[in-house]
Amino acid sequence: EQSSFETGHPQVGADLLARHGSNSFICDAVRYHHESAEALRDAHPLVKITWLANQLANHLDRLADGETASDEADSFAPLLNHARDLLTLQPPLLLEMLDTARERIAHLMTRYDVRLIDESSDADSRKQVAAADELKQLQLAEQIRQIALLDSVHQHLSRIDGQNELVKTVIRHCGILFGVGNALLFLYDAADDRLYAAASDQQPPQLGDLSVPLEAGRSLLANALLDKRPLSTFDDKGQKTQLAVIDRQLAGICGEQGFICLPMIMNNAAVGAIVLGVSQSRFHALWKQQTLMQRFATEIAQTISASQYARPDQPGGEDKRLGQLQARIHEVIHEVRNPLSIMNNYLGILAYKLEDDKPAQEDIETIKTEIERIGNIISRLTEEPASADEDTDLVDINAIIADLTHIFQTSLFAANKLQVTLDLDENNPVLRSNANALKQIYTNLVKNAVEALPVNGQIMVYTQDHVNVDGKEHIEISVADDGPGIPADILPKLFSPVETAKGGDHAGLGLTIVKNLVNELNGSISCRSSDKGTSFHILLPK
Repeated sequence: EQSSFETGHPQVGADLLARHGSNSFICDAVRYHHESAEALRDAHPLVKITWLANQLANHLDRLADGETASDEADSFAPLLNHARDLLTLQPPLLLEMLDTARERIAHLMTRYDVRLIDESSDADSRKQVAAADELKQLQLAEQIRQIALLDSVHQHLSRIDGQNELVKTVIRHCGILFGVGNALLFLYDAADDRLYAAASDQQPPQLGDLSVPLEAGRSLLANALLDKRPLSTFDDKGQKTQLAVIDRQLAGICGEQGFICLPMIMNNAAVGAIVLGVSQSRFHALWKQQTLMQRFATEIAQTISASQYARPDQPGGEDKRLGQLQARIHEVIHEVRNPLSIMNNYLGILAYKLEDDKPAQEDIETIKTEIERIGNIISRLTEEPASADEDTDLVDINAIIADLTHIFQTSLFAANKLQVTLDLDENNPVLRSNANALKQIYTNLVKNAVEALPVNGQIMVYTQDHVNVDGKEHIEISVADDGPGIPADILPKLFSPVETAKGGDHAGLGLTIVKNLVNELNGSISCRSSDKGTSFHILLPK
């Protein structure tokens, strides 16, 4: 390496790790793993461990099958001495570690059918290992291809809306994946234990009249679902079998000599079946793709189960729409979590790069906390409704307001050239409350004030301890602005969901959310407004 490239793999490896932002100690462990033991005596432990691991691995490779490190302790003597000098590892312990490692390696090689070619292998053994490896690579490539194909299917299925679009999507992907021009979708109805054809607006309307009882021997469709395995109108030799009239009709509807029926099962329960029209000449080629076909059927089954598709003529349309809404909510939550995770990862990288900048570290930690709060808020969409006071802890209201205000300074306030004044009562005690709810309340109130204010407007925020209401102690939080005030016709319904006058992407829900959260914290909220400004006052019991 030195003569050819004027560098060595330790240096190249260390440089690559450094370029990717790895810790300098990790880079050093790679950079110095071929140094002499004497040169490493005062090095960092990670450097010594990596050096010793590399030396031991090389020595273990020289052991014959059946030999243990303990049997060949003499050949390991120099390394055992180095291990003792560098890391105070005693020889018996290290030999035991080596033998344990060998046992684990042997177990993993057997489990995953790994065979190694060594210098003692004859030509036939080498060919066998190479052939086995090639087969495994082909199998792995096929698995990866199937995963990639089904990932595309999943992306499309997550965006469909309604049974008509579901049928079209199934037919389209049957053509893409299997080259099948005609396919039929049947959905299982547990109420009357039958399979009903789901027709799209591009198929004959009479198709929707087809129904098949889920009884053994009545049809290939029912048998496939009851046996929970793909079935075909052809036998193993590709010859057509005796079929019931309904099965012959299905082949005719598909315009083919026969069909393959894929059962759709979810959590061991029947969901439906997919019928793929296929010619006799193409049957064998398609039948070899049973694994991919069954995975495809499972993807469709998952979509149907999540969306709770019902027959158009069945009662319960509202339940169907609710199921579709729930499926869409799950999809949105899944998609929102992806960018949140990416943001969190980049914040981690940023924190590493700015490790010596304490103010930056505090800002990053605050942002990460807010990202986590977003995740918690959207997760509540799929959970049973819960009160804000169910997730309580001791919280410092002043600290929450100060942290969020600091974030707003460089975003909301700076963009609108707004001035903000904090007057936080230092006597405020910690309060048993819901920190996330308080953050949501404060964020909504500040956002409302910002949207109401002109350039160079002012926002005043204060907290006050020892506020007595009907003989009970409260803490007050107030957010005020010097804006134009709230129109008189809106004030009476301020905390109800209304069409907002702000326009754009405002939903008119902010103050409704605030009121509900305050109620759940057993507090109260009031508003005063005039042409000189608006103030919101929240009282929380101590």
